[in-house]
Amino acid sequence: MLIQGDLVGGDKYMISFGRSETPARMRRLSPLLLEAARVAFVPPRDMGKLLADFKARSTSLLQAPAGHGRTTLAIRLLLEAAQDTIYVLDPAVDLAQLADAIEVEQRQPDDRLRGAGLVVEPEAATPVSGRQLRNLDHLLMEAKARLVIIVGPDTRLADEEALDHRLPAFDPPTHRAIVESHLRWRLGYRAEQVLDQDGMGPAIDDLVPQLPRRRAATFAELVQRATEDGKTNITLVRDRMARRNADDFTIWLDGFTDREDICFAVALAVLDGMPHQTVTEAGRVLLSELDTTRNKPTDLSRAGAGDRLDEFRACQREVYARDSFGRTVVHAVEYSERTYPRRVIQHFWGRSGFTEAITAWLLELASAKEQPERVRIRAATALGLLAIQNFDYLHHRMFAPWARDDDNLRREAVANALRVPTTTASTEANVMRLVEEWHGGVRGSTQTQATAARAYGVSLASSNPTWLIDRLGRLAVIDKHEVRTSVGRSLSDLAGRDDCRLAGPIMMTLCDWLPNYRREPAAQWAFLEAALSLIAEMGDDDRGAPKLWPVLLVLADRDQGLRVRLRLLWADALESWTFGDAAAAALTDWAVMAEKNQTMRRAFTYLIGAIHQQSERMQHIVRHLVEQWHSPDHLQPLTTTATAVKGYLDQLETNTTNLEQT
Repeated sequence: MLIQGDLVGGDKYMISFGRSETPARMRRLSPLLLEAARVAFVPPRDMGKLLADFKARSTSLLQAPAGHGRTTLAIRLLLEAAQDTIYVLDPAVDLAQLADAIEVEQRQPDDRLRGAGLVVEPEAATPVSGRQLRNLDHLLMEAKARLVIIVGPDTRLADEEALDHRLPAFDPPTHRAIVESHLRWRLGYRAEQVLDQDGMGPAIDDLVPQLPRRRAATFAELVQRATEDGKTNITLVRDRMARRNADDFTIWLDGFTDREDICFAVALAVLDGMPHQTVTEAGRVLLSELDTTRNKPTDLSRAGAGDRLDEFRACQREVYARDSFGRTVVHAVEYSERTYPRRVIQHFWGRSGFTEAITAWLLELASAKEQPERVRIRAATALGLLAIQNFDYLHHRMFAPWARDDDNLRREAVANALRVPTTTASTEANVMRLVEEWHGGVRGSTQTQATAARAYGVSLASSNPTWLIDRLGRLAVIDKHEVRTSVGRSLSDLAGRDDCRLAGPIMMTLCDWLPNYRREPAAQWAFLEAALSLIAEMGDDDRGAPKLWPVLLVLADRDQGLRVRLRLLWADALESWTFGDAAAAALTDWAVMAEKNQTMRRAFTYLIGAIHQQSERMQHIVRHLVEQWHSPDHLQPLTTTATAVKGYLDQLETNTTNLEQT
């Protein structure tokens, strides 16, 4: 039978835990699991070191993420230490009282603990102390028994002494190795024929690697059932594995009954891969949406605790991120399986009583000024995912009213949300009709045209680039700030996509727009937007800090044609009555990046020289700007860059004078 997630069999023993009024179960491990651990076990690397450390004590702490095969490893270690009778303790066991329980059990006449192995995976998120482990070790040593306590990587150790009982970290075996080992156990000599069958390798690669290690064994079992006369029905295996995964997923999520847990699971699905604190805070906001009575405090500290991440099939890892202030290290939390975020959102959104609350919460996150842009984009993306399930609902709740809204963050959210339904054939046509209606329909307005402009750069960015640029060019003639800035941002976004493949064509388009007085302001805005927002990291300096380059300068340094276009665009923007100050500020930002980067400073100097030669008026503008950089009153110390640029400009003017005299 299946008890607490494990196959068990044999006699059932009840242990009364000292002062506890609640008895905890101890059951003999199933012979099937024992046999699998004996015959099909795939050892991790450094198994010898693990075993040596394990044999040195009677109580061991196995700290590893769920899905790494830690339970099977614990069983195998006990078998290697000649503990042939193995019991599984109830997860509800209280470690603080386990020593008392073992002491009571040792006084029983049948002495059933002598020479036994014990495995327990406590469900309580309580710290493990060295004193508890030392007491257990002493009692188990007398009984010649051993205990393995399995905990997650985020379980807190109460003191340094607990480290003496912790087994070394290990790299788990690959999923493929587990599948192959279990097939050899189940199929014998026919396993090699099955493994060599066409389609088996891709099936293993497609279905197994993202799952917990125990599911690799399940895959091998399904292959055995679908095999006759050495031939496996791989289609049947895929179907059964898909059904098993779907059922497992539903059972897992239906096990979350506390609203705190549900809110954390949904917040993690929306913000997967973001800092733990960000996920917890977003979940707290969702909890307040669900608890309309406000009778209970909105506390998610228990649900989002690091030592409970295994229950959410999630893990925490350090990742590098670059924000407006530079590179930083954050502790990100994410689901262990890449399909989980989408499926978790859809599962809980479809639950009775959750649809409206989750929708309202996502709408709030997607347009909140106080939220970071990444959070707003993720929330909008989740709304787009839900639009695939019910486009009409999201159209009335979000797309239609927000496209007409004066708040640019709401219009931006619509563009980000519509990215998702464009990837599905059943809803892509709906998005196209909406955007075209906003672009030039009879009910169009400045706000809807601005939304359409952002949709071309975000929602429909994978469409034909020539068509996208044409549609944005038609909106560029509209003399409204909202539309102009949206056109500019979309062109900048398109220029930065796919390794900046469209940067050259878009800069050429902007140059073509300059003679057209109706499109010139949009061209200037789009260029400055790209100049400021497209930044690349080009290695690290001696201090380990990233060397930041403007992407347009990187490309222009390699492309003479783009260099000419940048010269025209900078000169036009610097001379503009509308954007002159903004252009000077943007060029100064480039000078700041060049100040500590000699290679960039050289490319930047040549670009300034080219701009300087554009016209006599431009010579005065550039000279005035360089004098500001050199001034001791300038907020940024740009002496090195200003000196290099000034020297180059003097050289250019000297050469020009000599040519004129000859």
